[in-house]
Amino acid sequence: MAESPLPERVRLALGEVDPSKRRRLLAGVGDATVDAETLRVVMQALKSDVDLGARTAAMEVLVAIGPQALPSLSSLLDDDSVGIRRLVVDVLGSMATPAVMPLLQRATTDVSTTVRAAALDGVARVGGDDAVKILRRKLDADVPGPVALAALLGLDQLGANAEVGTLTRWLDDALTGGAALRLLGRAGALDVVSASLTSPSRLRARAAILGLAEGLERPGHMPLVLSEGGRERAASFAAEGDVAAAGAAVVVLAHIGDLRGVHAALGRADVTSLLPALHRAVDLAERAGANVGAAMVGADTTGKSALVEVIPELDDAMKRRRHQRVSARSPAKVVTLSDETFRNVALFCARSAGLALAIDAKSRVEARLLPRLEARGAGSFEGYLALMERDAAECAAAVDVVTVHETYFFREPTSLDGFRDELLPVLSKTKEKLQVWSAGCSTGEEAFTLAGIMFEGMLAGTNGDFQILGTDVSRPSVDFANRAMFAERSFRRAMTPQESALFERSDGPGLRPRAELRARVRCEVMNLVDDAAATQLPLFDVIFCRNVLIYLTPEARQRVLKTFHQRLKPGGALVLGHSESLLHVENPFALWPLRRGLAYRRTPA
Repeated sequence: MAESPLPERVRLALGEVDPSKRRRLLAGVGDATVDAETLRVVMQALKSDVDLGARTAAMEVLVAIGPQALPSLSSLLDDDSVGIRRLVVDVLGSMATPAVMPLLQRATTDVSTTVRAAALDGVARVGGDDAVKILRRKLDADVPGPVALAALLGLDQLGANAEVGTLTRWLDDALTGGAALRLLGRAGALDVVSASLTSPSRLRARAAILGLAEGLERPGHMPLVLSEGGRERAASFAAEGDVAAAGAAVVVLAHIGDLRGVHAALGRADVTSLLPALHRAVDLAERAGANVGAAMVGADTTGKSALVEVIPELDDAMKRRRHQRVSARSPAKVVTLSDETFRNVALFCARSAGLALAIDAKSRVEARLLPRLEARGAGSFEGYLALMERDAAECAAAVDVVTVHETYFFREPTSLDGFRDELLPVLSKTKEKLQVWSAGCSTGEEAFTLAGIMFEGMLAGTNGDFQILGTDVSRPSVDFANRAMFAERSFRRAMTPQESALFERSDGPGLRPRAELRARVRCEVMNLVDDAAATQLPLFDVIFCRNVLIYLTPEARQRVLKTFHQRLKPGGALVLGHSESLLHVENPFALWPLRRGLAYRRTPA
């Protein structure tokens, strides 16, 4: 079929409500010459105060058209409507090309504070040396708080900074104080920042702990001195703050050898979210002379006696430290993973399993591969990499140990509620046996959680019979799942009586799903980036793939999403994890908004 002429494609895009279809219509628009009449229609849609959908579409069209639209947008910067001027600034910022900088700079002098602040945000999105100069000049001027805040946030976004004196000027403003503290930390003014840690304002104290954490990562930073009140405030963030503040608090306290942050973090239900900070704390605290091993043994981790039961990844860090201490006593036996070899290991894992291993994962990979290296008698990581490349079984074992296997029953209840209350009633209308795929099932907790929900629905008559397939790249994990014997660590919260009824006591310690659930769940070894294996799978009504895509390379994610689309029945649902989204990723799915969370849908044929 011949491609529609450019004006027709633009008009179709203006009327298209599906963002993915709109993007396809607009592909390549900026490379062609857009006539004046087409531009006039688009600008008219942008100014519409009746059809908000057309206005949103017009903004996307203008971004796709690019610099050709600048003369028309320039004229609208003088429009009487603040709302229209703000829309124009948002379009210019979304273009993120140096060609829009003169118009954005002009908008930074608008009479509207809102427009000025939005223009500075656009300047930061364009970036470059000119952007940094514009943002700094605004901070030096007498501007309203929202404008100064936009300038501070823009500098933060660009990784730039301003003079300490300028930043201090904005420190006492309730609106800008937090952002100023963050940049002061980056500038190394730790004494100024630490004074705010005991502020009565928790928001200001939070900004201070984030600023300190960033400042302490800078080479050559000044020594940090915290009062007892400051230490207690930091420990409170480690115990009760959001993940970003808690992680910062753990690191800040570890810098001065104070383990209160580690102890406080270990009592959190979301302790696994703090793994990067806890890894960093191990190195920092030991360098400062703290006994991290003793802290691990004595940790109170939500009823468990040892930290390693909750986060074995931190045990990896301790193993690495012990290995380094042994190596120090026996220099001839030093075995370390160099940056170059790590990159080669990461490339191999990306090719074989789609895993994305950034350089900050090197210490974890080193600790986890060391036992394999020693078991196979490889004298170096370079030699072990060669073994991985020629031995398929060792490759599988290596991928298994570096993969994150974090899972537990009834994880992320919001998406489970959406599945039970909104997806199942729709998908069950055909009365056929429902087929569900738990992709990246690890040790099976998710697959049996879904089985429990569907079994309850079957008994209540809200859905019919079902079958669940769990797949994972790890053979040990799949074997564990098929044994279906789960210990205490698989249950992170107290179960309701209804949930408890789905399990029975096993002969040994722990619980196992009742027989009706085990009969409907089977788990198999499968690599999600193995396209040939995917073609052997049946079609599914629902695919759950929660907290898997975040560990894959962009290329692997695209391949896996293509597989999911191919293996979903028309109208079927894809459910991802809370931290995963396809909203800004090119994909073949339609959004399926739910009252609680969201899912994605293969459009019915």
